[in-house]
Amino acid sequence: MKISQLNKLALICNLAFCFALGMRYYPLFQGTSAESLILVSGLVLSPLVNLLVLVINLVQFGSPAFRTIRPLALLNSLFLLLQAFLLFSGALSLGNTNA
Repeated sequence: MKISQLNKLALICNLAFCFALGMRYYPLFQGTSAESLILVSGLVLSPLVNLLVLVINLVQFGSPAFRTIRPLALLNSLFLLLQAFLLFSGALSLGNTNA
């Protein structure tokens, strides 16, 4: 899989992450397979794919092909920072009933 394809996959997972956060406050697709797909790809796969993209981009950073800043890779890295902040702050806790 090329790095650009992996960046696109990470972007799709990040969009699912945003949609999953929105579904916390506005429940949509309750009890359907679409809800399960969005929650799993947004809350589970998104941080993993973002971390993989970040590691690959850091490994390729010194190569001549990686001279320009890729906006999609930068956006995915920013989403990873947001996800790490939300995870460590406890905002993504499923047991939090005071939200």
